[in-house]
Amino acid sequence: MDKNLLGMYDLKIERLKKALERNNMTCNVFNTEEELHDYFKTIFKDQKVVAVGGSMSLDEMHVLDLVRASDVKFLDRYAKGLTKEEINAIHHEAFNADIYLTSTNAMTTDGCLYNIDGNGNRVAAMIYGPKDVYVVAGVNKIFESGKKFKVCDFEGIQLGIMICYDREFPESARILMLKEEQTGK
Repeated sequence: MDKNLLGMYDLKIERLKKALERNNMTCNVFNTEEELHDYFKTIFKDQKVVAVGGSMSLDEMHVLDLVRASDVKFLDRYAKGLTKEEINAIHHEAFNADIYLTSTNAMTTDGCLYNIDGNGNRVAAMIYGPKDVYVVAGVNKIFESGKKFKVCDFEGIQLGIMICYDREFPESARILMLKEEQTGK
C-alpha cells in the first residue's frame, strides 16, 4: 500500500483511538490478522460464553473460525441447520454472554459508532447485555467527522452528497438545496 495512504490511515487511527477513549471505550490497534488472533487467543478460553452479532468483518478476518477452535462455549448463530426460532433464541441468550463480538458499519474520528441493524439484536447487545463487547473493524470503516453537507459539480450537474441515513431526514435535502442556491454550486 502507498506510504502516503498508510500515513493518512495512521493519523485517522490515532484521532479515532483518542476519541474512543474519551468516550470510555478501549481501542486496540492490530496491523495484521495474526496480531488480532494472538490478542483474542488470550481471551477465548476457560469455557467463557461467546456470542457474535452479524458481521462480515469477523468472518473475513477468520475470527469466527478462531472462536470455534477455542476453549469457549460459542453461541453460534451461523451453525448449519438452525431454525429461525433457534437463531432468535441465540440472539436472546447473547445478552448473557461473557464476550460479545461484532463489527460496526462506520466509526467517525470523533469517536462515534454508526450501526444499521436489521432486527436490533446486534446494536442492543452492544449497548446493553454482555460484560465485554469487542468491536472489530478495519480502517475502511473510519470516516472523518462531519456536520456539513457537500455539493459538487459533475459535468455541469450539481450533486449533493448524502449517505443512506441522511435520507431519513428531509431537512438534509433542504440544506443541500439551499447550499446550492447560495453558492451556485
